[in-house]
Amino acid sequence: MLGKSEKPKATSTQEEAPINAAALERRISFLYDIVSSLLTHISDLQIRAMSSQEAAFPRERKRSEAIEVLKTQVDLLLIQHQAEAFKKHQEVVGKSL
Repeated sequence: MLGKSEKPKATSTQEEAPINAAALERRISFLYDIVSSLLTHISDLQIRAMSSQEAAFPRERKRSEAIEVLKTQVDLLLIQHQAEAFKKHQEVVGKSL
């Protein structure tokens, strides 16, 4: 059993080796380069995503405009059809009077 002043020993079989300043500096430099590279890559991906979104908006706008034109044409055709039907109806009514 452990006494009050004793601490449990680490169960790790690997001991940390002391590192000298030069090795630590190399590791920090390496990690800095990796992080910098990752941030640059993330920035590039964000720019690409924004460009893709901006490119999609005009296409969507063109589709919406085309749909609106088609709706207008259909409305005009329906009005024309109703006018022709009304004209025929007036002719029939006029003949019956």
